[in-house]
Amino acid sequence: MPANVARGRVRQMCCLARTNLAGTFDAAKDSLVEMSFTRRAATFALFLVLPAVTASAAVPLDSSSDKPSFTLTAWTGQGDLSLGDVFAITEDRDGYLWLGTSNGLVRFDGAVFTRRATGTSTTATEAAVSALLGARDGSLWVGGANDLVRMRTNEIAHFNPGTAPLPGSIAALLEDRTGTIWAGGRGGISAFRHDRWEPVTITPELSDGTVYSIYEDRDGRLWLGTSKGVYANTRHGFELKVAEPTFVQ
Repeated sequence: MPANVARGRVRQMCCLARTNLAGTFDAAKDSLVEMSFTRRAATFALFLVLPAVTASAAVPLDSSSDKPSFTLTAWTGQGDLSLGDVFAITEDRDGYLWLGTSNGLVRFDGAVFTRRATGTSTTATEAAVSALLGARDGSLWVGGANDLVRMRTNEIAHFNPGTAPLPGSIAALLEDRTGTIWAGGRGGISAFRHDRWEPVTITPELSDGTVYSIYEDRDGRLWLGTSKGVYANTRHGFELKVAEPTFVQ
């Protein structure tokens, strides 16, 4: 499939998913708060990924209607490849869709799912992927319990979660408007600037907690959804805003 066709189909899927999911997330947010982190991550991804990956064959059925109608095709896998649980989804600079699953890293080009290795060993291919980021420089960041990988053309760099200054078990990745990469997980967050990771001090209470999600609002402020509550970045550092474990987006 030509790259421009794949990009168009993937973007169509993402746009449709954003439109259809607003009500779904509002209805689900209360139950998400009550779930464990693993179940919550899987449920969040299920709501997001299934409508996203099922829209590649979407075509309007009634052009006279004010609201477009679509036909959806669903996949749980393809051939011998099973998607398993889907924890993360991102689009890279070339328009390909990447899925972080319980069975490893998977790329979708609009028609075919392909499992991709994040290293040279079998475990690097099959290890669960819990966080993904398609960065503006074209690199793909892949996070999991035991590995954080930066994939670029002909280059793969590995970082070890849980080894200073990185948090453990990477659960969230984000690139802010300045180009800084943020990684959240067990024990807090870290920032990737000038080709190296730097620790970020939040609060001592989060040292035994987990960052579930990272969000940048339109004013450039970072928000963290954690097991200890919702934190927002202010001029005085990260401050607790909501003392309830949850996601932010």
